[in-house]
Amino acid sequence: MIYTYDKGFNDFEKHIDSDTGFLHINGVISRSGNQKYYGIELGDEENPTKLFNVYRPKEEVLKQESLDTFVNSPICDNHPSEFVTIDNAKELVKGSVSSISTYNKDGIDYVKARMTITDKKLINKIMGGKIEISAGYSQDLIKEKGEFKGEQYDFKQTNIKINHVALVDKGRCEGNCKITADNNSIINKSKKNNKGKSMPTILLDGVSHEVTDCVAKGFANLTSRIKSLDEDMKEKDEDLKEKDMELEKEKGEKAKMQEDMEEEKKKTSDSTIDALVSQKVELIKTADTLKVEVKTSDSILDMKRAIIAGSSKIDLTDKTPEFIDGVYQTVVDSKITKVKAVTDSQEKAFDGFDGKQQGISKFQDMAKEEL
Repeated sequence: MIYTYDKGFNDFEKHIDSDTGFLHINGVISRSGNQKYYGIELGDEENPTKLFNVYRPKEEVLKQESLDTFVNSPICDNHPSEFVTIDNAKELVKGSVSSISTYNKDGIDYVKARMTITDKKLINKIMGGKIEISAGYSQDLIKEKGEFKGEQYDFKQTNIKINHVALVDKGRCEGNCKITADNNSIINKSKKNNKGKSMPTILLDGVSHEVTDCVAKGFANLTSRIKSLDEDMKEKDEDLKEKDMELEKEKGEKAKMQEDMEEEKKKTSDSTIDALVSQKVELIKTADTLKVEVKTSDSILDMKRAIIAGSSKIDLTDKTPEFIDGVYQTVVDSKITKVKAVTDSQEKAFDGFDGKQQGISKFQDMAKEEL
């Protein structure tokens, strides 16, 4: 990028006050019309590298409330990372604006200022060719499409309030906002290649673009943030994968436990059912031996109640299951023993007789009835 300066910029030295060393000089510091901004400068993080046209209406640029904020505004060497305040003024302020005037040229309105530069290093930079100007300001940005002098715009600025005026390597006014050596010069479009200056560049889609320091810094910050976010996302993805693996492992372990529990439950149920069936079979045999009727549909406890009631006169009203179990075992053991004794006796008595088995059965029945 080759910079062009007003003819006579080497005459700036004559504007230095011999008593103070301050530089008193004029400069065009603002204009109306369309200006290009990157999305990052407009707070559009979804389209940070896209260029947008922003319209600065004449009625906003020349509004008295806005113009008043230029007067006594501080001058800085490049745009600071934050607005100038009482807390950072000592470090940032390199001069001030003393007065302003406005002009119109080719349908564009310009604001021209009388400036005093009080910082020796900045004066030397100006003497060396750093003469473009860029205002730092607050605004109300309205998303509005329109057209100015045949060029479409995407946003409109209103309520412009100046915070500072910065001397920059490259401004936004296409070289029109800058220091002018001639008091009567407003915009001097004659171009003279005095010296070259390398500007910051950013790489977009493989193409290198020269930009202002402000945009370069903003782009660098955004790139750093994106890189940091990418790293965070990568780390979170790894954590999620690890957690997913842990969850899958836990899921598998729970499924295995559930399967084992179901199998154990099945085994327990089967063994319990088998035990209940065996108990009922034994109770039915005992009831048959003692000639007591029981219902196979009854519970084991109720079947025991029935056998006890059919074999004794013991009152089981309001008795606990444990009591019933004890009485049952005592009654059954006693009755079965007597039946067996009678049966053995009758078998011996009928030895050698025909129809022995019929006789035994007969006496067994009699014995049971006696019991």
